[in-house]
Amino acid sequence: MLHGTVYVIDDDAELRSSMFALLRAYNAEVRVFRQAEDFLDVLSSLEPGCVIVDICMQPMSGLDLIREMNRRDCFWPIAAITGHGDIPTAVEAVKLGAIEFLQKPWAESELVEILQEGFRLLPERIDRSRQARAARKVLSKLSRREREVFDGVANGRTTKEIAMALKLSPRTVESYRVQVMAKTGAERVQDLWALHAMLPSKT
Repeated sequence: MLHGTVYVIDDDAELRSSMFALLRAYNAEVRVFRQAEDFLDVLSSLEPGCVIVDICMQPMSGLDLIREMNRRDCFWPIAAITGHGDIPTAVEAVKLGAIEFLQKPWAESELVEILQEGFRLLPERIDRSRQARAARKVLSKLSRREREVFDGVANGRTTKEIAMALKLSPRTVESYRVQVMAKTGAERVQDLWALHAMLPSKT
């Protein structure tokens, strides 16, 4: 059985209908969308769940949808599907955070097993989203230059290296660093590292 909500995004009406019937038979709540844009329009109001998205859609592809969800700090488990899969596309989908890449046709049991794993991962993904949003809120207090210094410190660069990269004096970088610590509430450099780790990696 599937205990939770599954969002199906696919421009194939027949597939949406068959997927709805299949997932309802496994007790999942199901919502279907014809386009990625339709899903994104209501994303902020949706309950967290698992996502099944067709990679080969227009005008916004499934990969672009995953990128946009990441940009919005929404890391729900995603199963990427396609009828025209290739290895580079599969690799890209997984790099972006998809938990699996399926090529049509697939076995019913395979899809259900992937969604069960997705629901197992969902609490962790919800927490990851919350942490990323909290980190962005804290970092929004920083000026552009303070954010540049923060990024340098968080990436393990020395004051001298940051100063050279930003064309500033080491003393000025240290001044910015003090301001960054104050605005973020960090007491140690390790606190800045931890804050940086809460942000999603750029892909």
